[in-house]
This record gives sequence, structure tokens and C-alpha cells, in this order.
Amino acid sequence: MKYDLKTVNDYINGNDLEYDIEVLENDKDFMLEVIMNTRDKNFYKLCSEEVKNDYTFVKKLIDEFRLDTKFIMVVTNFYLKYNPDSPERLELLIIMDKLTRNSKFNDKYKMELNCEFMLQKLRLESFLRSPKLSKETKEQLGLGFVYFQELYYDSKLSLDYCARRQINDVFIDYNISLERLLHEKFKFPEELEKMGIYTFMISFIECYDSYLASYLSVNKEILDELVLDITGYMKRWEDFESLNERIKYDRMLDMVHEYMEKNSDNCNLLESELLYYIGKKLGVKDKIFKYDIISKDIFADLINRLDDTYFDSENMSFSDLRHYQNVEKIMIDNLFSKNYVNVIERKKKKSGKIIKL
Repeated sequence: MKYDLKTVNDYINGNDLEYDIEVLENDKDFMLEVIMNTRDKNFYKLCSEEVKNDYTFVKKLIDEFRLDTKFIMVVTNFYLKYNPDSPERLELLIIMDKLTRNSKFNDKYKMELNCEFMLQKLRLESFLRSPKLSKETKEQLGLGFVYFQELYYDSKLSLDYCARRQINDVFIDYNISLERLLHEKFKFPEELEKMGIYTFMISFIECYDSYLASYLSVNKEILDELVLDITGYMKRWEDFESLNERIKYDRMLDMVHEYMEKNSDNCNLLESELLYYIGKKLGVKDKIFKYDIISKDIFADLINRLDDTYFDSENMSFSDLRHYQNVEKIMIDNLFSKNYVNVIERKKKKSGKIIKL
């Protein structure tokens, strides 16, 4: 510090000074030394506006007096008010969101934090839509994480936050269920374990943004919560398969029933006979029975009666043939789709869980 301790003490005690007081109060290091030595936050009021708008000074004060919510709010709000375009705003709001988490003021900073990020996201999206960018450049930029890297190059806190937000955006914007994704990519959880969960997630993100994937490769802790979720999904791997199957068959049965009920006036075919005849042809009659509500005796009777010639398409009326084909399509579309049913979304109606980032 360019001022000795005597000068600091003289200023604190109101003694004569060899320096102009305005010069001292415009020096962030001097005023910080005064406040730290006295622990008197009232000295903040004497700081010049230039000092109050110095982010290094602001950050040190907030760190030192983090338990005094009212004081750090005064310091923060002044900086935010007079620095609308400062890239440090995001980091400051992240810090305040954390420090006010258990106070009534948290909603204010959480909202401002989200607004600040969304503002930068809109600017990024506007840039990515620019007709001046070639198709190749747009593909190279991906989600545009490099924009945040340039804007917040000296703030790991801000970059980590932006990385988490962009990862979350991938799942939301592309309507991806993480658990369903795992089952589409791997037949058994052991395959994922062999590859490595972090490796899989980084390679997945790389499909959307190579810059973000590169950042994650050296900051893997950002993925910790997702990895924890995935570990849970691996433990209930078989439960997911069973649940997915039940949802598929329940949905198919509902759709067939609704269709037949809607067309009962112009269809001579019985729902149960049509359902199990087609099910027999498709090789899924036992699975249909598993999720249907008919008794074993009725099921046995149906299977015995429904031989390969029970429904003769050549002798069907045009209307009945159309209904037969429509029900068959409903069953095939629901039971043999390669895509998994979005189990997470279906369960949300009861007790849904959203992926935490």
C-alpha cells in the first residue's frame, strides 16, 4: 500500500493529514484498509463513487462482511445500479444469490441473476442468427459457449454457471429425458460404467457445442449432480424397462378402447377379439394379457378361438377392414416404436422430478 499505517490511523482518528482527503477517499486500497482495520462499515459512505464502482473493492467488502446481509446489499445494489453493462454483474449476482439463500431477499437476486443471464443469452442468440455468419461458422459455434468464455474469461464462477445453464437448455430445448437417453444408448448399465459416466456426458454435450465440452473436460465437477442422477438411474435400470413397457401397453390399450368406443356404431368387430387376434399375429398376446384386466379363462377362450383365419380380410366389409387396419396401426405404433416413452414426463403427473443442474 502506498500509504503508511500512520496515515491510515490519522484518517480514522480525524487527525491532520499530509494528503488531500478527497485523494484518500478516492483510493480503493486506502479505504479498504480503513474499513478492514476499524470494522466500521460507515466508512463505506465516505468512499468516492469511483471506489464504490470498483468491482475488486466491492467483491472484497462482500466477502469480508458476508454475514451482514443489509450491508452487502447496499454495496451490491449501488454497483448494479451504476454498472448496467459490466460483465462482473453476473458473478456478483451469483454470489448474492448464494449469500442471501436463507433470507427474504433471495428472490430478488435470483430473479436478477436469471434476467442477467437471459439478457446475455438473447444477445448470443441474436449473434448466432446473423446472416453474416456462414453455415460452417454457425455449426462450429454450436450453442455459443465461446461467447461466454470471451465475456467472462476471468470468472470461473460465471463460466461454471453459464455451462450449467447451457447444459440444462440442451435437455429442455431438445425435449431430452436423460434417463430415456441412457436406455437408447446402452443396452446394459455395465456398458455405461465401462465407458465412464463423465466421458459419456462430455461426448454427448460435444454433439451440441465442442467449446462447452472442452470446458467440461477440465471442470468435470460441473457435471457432478447429473452424474449423481445417472448413478441413480443405473440402479433402477430394470425398473425403468418394466415401467416403460407398462406405460406403452397401458397407452395402447387405452387408445384401442377409445377408438373402438368412438366407432362402435359402424364396426362389427369386437374389441377383445380384434385386440388379441392382432396381438397374436404380432407375437405380443401374452404381454397384452399381462396389462389387460380380463380373466385367465376369457384369455384362454379367446386364444383358442382366434386361429389364423378368424378374421378373413377378403370377406370383410370395407368399413370393418379399415377399422382392423387402424387398430393394427395403433398397436404397432405404440408397442414397436424404437423410442422410449418419456417416463419422466409421464410420472410428473403424479410426482415428477426435474433434472437438477
